[in-house]
Amino acid sequence: MKKNVKMGLIFVLMSCLILAFMPVNSFAEATGKIAEPQGYDTTAPVVNSVSVETPNVVKPGYARIKLNITEEETGVSQLYVHFSNVTSKYYFYAFTDYQDPLYSGTYYVNLKVPSNISAEKYYPQDIKIVDKAGNTNEYCHNTYNNGTTVLDSLSMYNTNDTNWPRTTAFTLDSAINVQNEFDVNFESYITNASVVSKLNSMSAGETAMIDFDGYNYTATKAMFDAIKGQDKRIVFSNDGIQWIINGKDIVNETKDVNLNVEISNIPGSSFGNSNQISQVKFYSNGLLPGPMQIRMKDDYIYDRCEAKGTFYLYYLNGNTVDQQNGDQNKLVFDGTDKWCYFTVSHNSTYLLSDAALHNKTVVIKPHKVFFKTIKSKKKGALTISWRKITGISGYQIQIATNKAFTKHKKTVLVKSKSATLKTVVKLKKKTKYYVRIRGYKITTKYVYGGWSNLGKGKTK
Repeated sequence: MKKNVKMGLIFVLMSCLILAFMPVNSFAEATGKIAEPQGYDTTAPVVNSVSVETPNVVKPGYARIKLNITEEETGVSQLYVHFSNVTSKYYFYAFTDYQDPLYSGTYYVNLKVPSNISAEKYYPQDIKIVDKAGNTNEYCHNTYNNGTTVLDSLSMYNTNDTNWPRTTAFTLDSAINVQNEFDVNFESYITNASVVSKLNSMSAGETAMIDFDGYNYTATKAMFDAIKGQDKRIVFSNDGIQWIINGKDIVNETKDVNLNVEISNIPGSSFGNSNQISQVKFYSNGLLPGPMQIRMKDDYIYDRCEAKGTFYLYYLNGNTVDQQNGDQNKLVFDGTDKWCYFTVSHNSTYLLSDAALHNKTVVIKPHKVFFKTIKSKKKGALTISWRKITGISGYQIQIATNKAFTKHKKTVLVKSKSATLKTVVKLKKKTKYYVRIRGYKITTKYVYGGWSNLGKGKTK
């Protein structure tokens, strides 16, 4: 009896110890109860109000939106703002992923307004806000009012609201009126089959806006023929890059012109700048049908280059750089809402730099070396002869027992530029060796030419 009581007490004690040290999740699984985590963010951030800071935007450009939000816990990590025209055919938006979360307060968002949308009014379509815990509130365009479709509404409702009729969460103060920079006769995409006939129908003094992109960017010969010799202007436009030509200036042979422009960041060290610089590279079209004005939207290009500070425009001709002079407001990029422009008659490459550039440092590598003979005149040695090359400081020879030059490799430096023969000693006897040679010259460092063709010889 005493033994059973004693065993029972031990069991109860062990059970208490197990429960005391059991993880919360395991306890929940064991009891069938879910333990609620303490202090976990379950509240979605709220958009209190939205206003339009730039009700009129000339495309391409940026629309500036002001939002007031409430978020007290983990912070806003993502914000999406979407505007569209009444048919939703054209739209623009901004999606921001914040590394440093936002908390309650007022913030601004810039929406990029592209060049290939129609010039009309744009209304709020969707606003989505997400915190770091994943809680989300989404606000949509309140398109219905008492059963009537309203496509030009400025009112937004919360999609989490299940009431009907829907309750307005907030109302914007204005739509965004997108405008053309030019007074145009027509605007069309570059592949539209009716472009040429519309160009032919234009009156003197009128302008056509033809949009292109990274998929279709060929201005056809027929387009230039349609305006040649006439006071008609075409503006080829693609998000911050424009090519402009007047038919009166078309004096050369007409042809297809590739309008694509590649913008990339490259090291500036070859041009004397320790910082990164930007390269603006035009397709090689040869002589253009006539002089064309290239316009580059300052703030667009600035963002694409991830630039900081002030950037100056240089023309790159081979290895020579030439800073473009004239009206500096047209040739200096500082991220402001303006156009920079210059005129070209053929295409080339331009550089944008925040410091003075110098002509590119070009190092000419030594020419390839050719063997004359590879012979073994004594045991464990190979005598190698080659044809002399000029403009060098000397030669480098490598010998190994395999073609990859990884086994029994030996490297010999010949410091005489006039040498044409070298005997390599202390090699294995009666062994087949592979040989290669190259020239080198010394500038600020060793500069090597390419390796010769593979030679081979066998030691005595």
